[in-house]
Amino acid sequence: MNLKRKIAVVTGVSSEFGIALASALIAKDVLVYGIARKLEKLNALQTQLGKSFTPVALEITDQKAITVWVKNTFSESHTPDIIINNAGIGYLRKMDELSQEQWHQMINANLNGTFYLTSSFVPLRKKTRISVTLSILILF
Repeated sequence: MNLKRKIAVVTGVSSEFGIALASALIAKDVLVYGIARKLEKLNALQTQLGKSFTPVALEITDQKAITVWVKNTFSESHTPDIIINNAGIGYLRKMDELSQEQWHQMINANLNGTFYLTSSFVPLRKKTRISVTLSILILF
């Protein structure tokens, strides 16, 4: 598959796997918008990955912030071809050792965050009639 000059959005790009995903895409000449919470880490990644990497400091559980970012960044002529939902939280504990707050953090990041990001692109993709979206949910 030719990915040259395609646009990708990758969440959780500050993790080792997220960095590997962004690097592999950039090696295929893909423009990558990398989403993570920490701007310092994102800026370091931009230095490492180069001009094909655009850092995006964003909390994926903030539906309003995602909507604003998508609206301000993308258009009918500039829309992602690839969406990789890699961000997530995992507390590896026994059920009786997991707090309700931790449970809600996992659900909010792993499920709601994936929904917020992916669904924010649907209206744009309908307008452009782009039917193929790669959305990967990775839960550890």
